[in-house]
Amino acid sequence: MDRQVWTEHARLRDASRERGPTELDIDTGVHNEERSPMSAIRPTDRDFLLSEISFDELVEIQLEAESREWGTRWTSVEALRSQVAEAPLLLKSLLREERNGFVRAYRCLALFSPAGSPPEGPARGADQSSYDDSNAGSDLGSAVATTDAPDEDTSPHAPSQGVTGLVTVDIDPVRYASLRRIDRDPDVRRALNRKFSLALRRGSMVVKQ
Repeated sequence: MDRQVWTEHARLRDASRERGPTELDIDTGVHNEERSPMSAIRPTDRDFLLSEISFDELVEIQLEAESREWGTRWTSVEALRSQVAEAPLLLKSLLREERNGFVRAYRCLALFSPAGSPPEGPARGADQSSYDDSNAGSDLGSAVATTDAPDEDTSPHAPSQGVTGLVTVDIDPVRYASLRRIDRDPDVRRALNRKFSLALRRGSMVVKQ
C-alpha cells in the first residue's frame, strides 16, 4: 500500500481516539459477530470526509464487504447493479465502528442515481475536477445550483427529475484513507451537506436488495 495512504490511515486512527465521549452501541448487521460500539463522526472531526467515487469503486467496496461478511452491503454485485446507475456517487462519513481501540470500518452515506435514470450522477453531471479545491470557489458546478435552490416539492405528484437514492456502506479504514476529499472549501462542504440533507428529508433511503 502506498506510504501516503498508510500515513493517512494512521492519522485517521489517531483522530478516532480523539473523539468525544458519546458512543452509539448499534447493531451493525455484521454476520456471526458481536455488536461493536459505533461513534458518530462530526463535521469538525479530523476524519470527517465528503468524497466522490466512481461506480467501479462502489463495486470494489461491495466485494470487500462480501469477503468480510459485513452486513451493510448488497446481497451481490448483481443486486447492486440492479439498483445503482453506473455513474459517480457522493460519500459522506457517518459513523466509526470500533473494536479493541481501533477503527474496524467507517460507515458512510452514499448518494447515487438509481439504475435506469439519466447517465448523470448525484453531482448532476459534474466530473471530479468540478470539486477540485483549487477551483472550488468558482467551479462548484451544479452542486451549488441544486442545493441553494428553494426546497423542492416532495409531494407524490412532484416531478421525478433529479431523483436520487441514499444508502449506507461500510468502508475499510485503509480504503477510506485513500479517498480524495472534495470538501476542503467551505462553500463546497456547505453545498454537499445540503445535498445530503435534502435527500434525507425526501426520504430517499433505499433498502438494499
